[in-house]
Amino acid sequence: MPAELARYTLSRRFKIKIQDMIKYIFNCQTIAVLFVLSLCWFSFNQAQVFNKRIAYHLSAEQVFEEFTLNNPKAIQKYLDKELYVSGKVQRVAKNDKDEIIVYLGPSKMLYYLKCIMDKESSSLNKELKEGMWVGLTGVCTGYTMNVDLSNCQLVNP
Repeated sequence: MPAELARYTLSRRFKIKIQDMIKYIFNCQTIAVLFVLSLCWFSFNQAQVFNKRIAYHLSAEQVFEEFTLNNPKAIQKYLDKELYVSGKVQRVAKNDKDEIIVYLGPSKMLYYLKCIMDKESSSLNKELKEGMWVGLTGVCTGYTMNVDLSNCQLVNP
């Protein structure tokens, strides 16, 4: 009789362990699924916010061409709006305020799209090289000899 009792308790302990393991696996799967779903939701919302914030997606040449062909219309269209611009880096410099300035546009042009980078972009000086194609977001602040964008952020190096 004691041997049968021992088998019963071992068997019961084993069943409890299997049940606990099934619960553990189910909980892990549930957590993993919730984690993946939350990542998808976050990525989708970030893309929506990015697209709502950006007024226009243009190349540096398109922006500069619009400003040179019809300056008043371009100022009305782009001034104080956030733009996403892509183009070839012609030069990377720093101004007297120690801000990084990236000049975008084709090499044939005399003037460029002048992008003053935001404060968090101070480490970009080493990453950006002449001839690279980049995408930047920034607020159009006007047109002097260059089309000026301020508070720019690198979107894709």
